[in-house]
Amino acid sequence: MVRRLGPGRSAADPRAPLEGDFDAWWSLFAAARREPLRQVPGRRTDALDFDLGGSSTSAVLKEFAGGDPVDWWFERLRGRPTRTPAAREFDALAALGAANFPVPAPLLLLEEGPAPRWLPPHPGRGLRSAVLLEAVEIVTSLDLALAEADTGRRRDLLQRLGQLVADLHGVGWYHRDLYLGHFVLDRRDRIVLLDLGRARHEREPRRRWLVKDLAALLGSAPPAVSAAERLRFLGTWLERVRGSVPRSERRRWVREVQAKARRLMAHRPRHHGRPVQGVER
Repeated sequence: MVRRLGPGRSAADPRAPLEGDFDAWWSLFAAARREPLRQVPGRRTDALDFDLGGSSTSAVLKEFAGGDPVDWWFERLRGRPTRTPAAREFDALAALGAANFPVPAPLLLLEEGPAPRWLPPHPGRGLRSAVLLEAVEIVTSLDLALAEADTGRRRDLLQRLGQLVADLHGVGWYHRDLYLGHFVLDRRDRIVLLDLGRARHEREPRRRWLVKDLAALLGSAPPAVSAAERLRFLGTWLERVRGSVPRSERRRWVREVQAKARRLMAHRPRHHGRPVQGVER
């Protein structure tokens, strides 16, 4: 059994989960009061309220069965240790949180066993793993906020979003599922990024991954976001990531992102949802 506490926590810390084996934790979570948030093949997400050391604790639990063979091969072919889906999300959140990106804090990683090393996992079947996250106090999803905002508010949100995505890409991270519904506004009006299970980090991400992230964002934007505002968003991203680029290069980025967005929106994910108010979904 592999068990890991989130950054800045120790077994002696009253904020930290108590010691225990995998089955004991699973029993604790099974007995907790749950609010189902999302369920897709191989993954379930619930909001939890449970008693921990005599105090009531609220968190979000993501449970996984098996794993994604694509991600498994990505790690194997690069000579990296293979990880469970929960470990990938825990590691991504821990790294981005340490770099001051607005993401939920990972609290606990639970794994029934180590990720298979020699055979790719089967999605939806196999070893169980789970990551416990802080419950983000969500006011609304960013796509709804943009749909309802006036021009000034929408411009501010898009500029902040462009800077956040540019900073993410600038340090080598890309999301691979960066639809607008994965961004929320919390009670401090911060833009918070959720669902980092598919995120990857490389020294120099290939252009195709950056194009895909940008296309998913702009393709999933509500109609209230005008064509001019979408171009301005791309301009913010380009200036922050690429610096001053020739007009021909800027046009190339726009063409590639727009073409990819059309393809993505023609094949929207079957299991795509929006965060519910008050807690991460």
